[in-house]
Amino acid sequence: MTKNMKLSDWENYASDLGGEIVAEMDPRSHLVRYFLVFSEVDGLHDDEAELKTHDHGDTYFLYDSLDYYRERILKKLASKHPECLRVHSEIKNLAPLSALKSLLDAGYYDISYGNDECPSYYKEYKKDECGPCIYLSVYLYDDVNEDGERVSEVIKFNVHKESEELPSGYVGVFDTIEEAIKGGES
Repeated sequence: MTKNMKLSDWENYASDLGGEIVAEMDPRSHLVRYFLVFSEVDGLHDDEAELKTHDHGDTYFLYDSLDYYRERILKKLASKHPECLRVHSEIKNLAPLSALKSLLDAGYYDISYGNDECPSYYKEYKKDECGPCIYLSVYLYDDVNEDGERVSEVIKFNVHKESEELPSGYVGVFDTIEEAIKGGES
């Protein structure tokens, strides 16, 4: 996300995160102030982050609250394994906030460890009540060259599933988290 975006871009971004934009007019200055309001993640109060508009129409955003919202989502993802929270934080911070929120909403948990190349998330899944438990893993890969240097801010989602019947199954690499979640559960 950039600091200079049209209001409609912010509305779409907020919607993707399950939030909304609220407008408030200052009665003295008659300037409209915009706030991004997100739903609760961990039982705390709703999070607000201020979106302001310059006189010439450009918008800019104060990132502190959005970073706080990211941190709350990451803590919730790491709730079963808190020691995983700070592992691969540079890639976790590069991942789209909407992707992290989608992982949380789909029931995934952080299982990132230092000897892994990237952050990893898992969930237990059953296609039906009588079937075997399937373990789905989603790995977030950053775009690096042969020397391990980051060449872009693109994140790819690598999905694996395993069960008693299927010891280790590679599902595929996906461009979006929605495709990755759907691919893992198919």
